Amino acid sequence: MRRNRDQVTVRKDDIDLFSYLHASKIARTDQIHRDVWKQKSEAAVYKRLWRLERQKYVKGSISNESSRKKAFHLMKKSFDSYLSNGEDYRIELKSDSVAHDLELVDIRSKFNMFHECESYLSENELQTWRTSNSTFPVVEPFVELNSDGAILLQIAGAKKIVAAVEFEAARKFANRYREILSRYYSEGRIAIVLYIFSDISVLKRVRREEEKMFKNEEEPKFFYIALNELKQKSTLKFINWRREFITIEKCRIKDNTVQPPSSAGHSKIELEDCTAPKLKNFLQMKADR
Repeated sequence: MRRNRDQVTVRKDDIDLFSYLHASKIARTDQIHRDVWKQKSEAAVYKRLWRLERQKYVKGSISNESSRKKAFHLMKKSFDSYLSNGEDYRIELKSDSVAHDLELVDIRSKFNMFHECESYLSENELQTWRTSNSTFPVVEPFVELNSDGAILLQIAGAKKIVAAVEFEAARKFANRYREILSRYYSEGRIAIVLYIFSDISVLKRVRREEEKMFKNEEEPKFFYIALNELKQKSTLKFINWRREFITIEKCRIKDNTVQPPSSAGHSKIELEDCTAPKLKNFLQMKADR
């Protein structure tokens, strides 16, 4: 019997791709190559994606929002067969905001290049399963606030803190910023929001609203960074409206691959990197629990 040349046997690295596409909802071919299949050649990546698409495991499309580059999302048969645990609260397999979500793919990839980032959960991962685990102990507040992501950071060695990640791609009305700010400040389980903006007008407006609404708070929750700075720099400095900052540095990148930390030079987010004294005390208390 002649073998069907398009037939696909799903391998572990395919399941890695399915998990990645579920987390991000969409990703371009170059992002997949960088984050999932970095050991494959570009030609091998294209060929494997073509075969998986032929068998309806993934689906690709080209649009202006993807800069006329092919971007892929997961198909339901892949989720049902390889990712579902039977307790799925929300299943979204396709992006309804392609440009925004493609930027979040790059944001997540950059955070994951730092040894300090122990874990990163995307909005889709949070909303699909909504459960804590040994790796990520707190998810409920991020689910309730519909955060773009949640990041588990190593503070001063083995001590850890969980922060929300928010990305704002376009300017909004002031009342929308007030709503976001009020929800996070009302949530006592979240101490830090890492807020990434693509336009300086966004920063000016949201920071102005935060200062007006919460200037009497002991510590600002929102720490800001420009998207271009996050993408391009190996040291990330997140600054709040009081000009206090938290830095994450010493990105472990070499030859476009993520390197394991060395015992001699591996970096941490030290509490000394944070210039906000009361926040430093707060993180120390949280970490010591």
